[in-house]
Amino acid sequence: MADWERKRRYLVKHVGEMPFGHLCSILKISRQTGYTWLKRLEETNLEGLLNDKPRGRPTVKTEENVRDAILELRERYGWNEKALKYGLADRGIKTSFYRVRNALVEAHMLGKAPPRKPLATKRYCRPWPNHLWHCDWSEYDGGTLFSLLDDYSRYVVDAMEFDEQSTSNALFVVRRAVRMHGAPFQLLSDRGSEFWNNRENHSNSFGETLGELGISQIVARKAHPQTNGKIENWFGVCKRQSWRFFTLEDYRYHYNYEKPNRGIGWQKPYERYNAFIL
Repeated sequence: MADWERKRRYLVKHVGEMPFGHLCSILKISRQTGYTWLKRLEETNLEGLLNDKPRGRPTVKTEENVRDAILELRERYGWNEKALKYGLADRGIKTSFYRVRNALVEAHMLGKAPPRKPLATKRYCRPWPNHLWHCDWSEYDGGTLFSLLDDYSRYVVDAMEFDEQSTSNALFVVRRAVRMHGAPFQLLSDRGSEFWNNRENHSNSFGETLGELGISQIVARKAHPQTNGKIENWFGVCKRQSWRFFTLEDYRYHYNYEKPNRGIGWQKPYERYNAFIL
């Protein structure tokens, strides 16, 4: 016996024996559903009620122009369903997460999502832009990529490819970013040799130069990569999606100005970064 049939038989048998709302709560149905069943019983009989199988939610066909827009953005940028939903809204096309997903399924473009890392139980976020920048290196396209990311907005302040990791290369990008955006209050780095030297009586040229620029250096704890997780996320997304663009700078523009970002409530990074500019 199907679950919906059992519930209807129970309702007919026990209606009037207890408050109707309590009876519906036992069956885990709404009062409206209960009244609909009783009305159907009055119009026909018990057999008619039991033969009236639930139809489920009607399928709403997605308009062709909306479907085409979904597939075009997916093919062009590789965005997931929620990013597509908010990206379409920016273009004046309102649709739901489920319509986006159905369009991708029908076009065989959904694919299999990579396993998602569990979210941190507590996330920190600085109160305004340029309060803290993250910096780090990552292997990229046969070379190495140095990036600076604003903690509050996820805005990639600057990024540049090099043949090798070095303090001088990192400082070149930092100075360029400061000229363009002003100096942050603090800059967070790991304990890599380009940023930090643990030998006694050895000056830290990276930290000293930051001090001359008016920036306070923060060094992450040992064996704790989560501290710099926001910039690691940027590196991961960049490696997966930047191949769709002609240059790294083209992709950085897309990341900052076009792609809705899950970590900041599906806003775009530039919207948060410029939020405090009068």
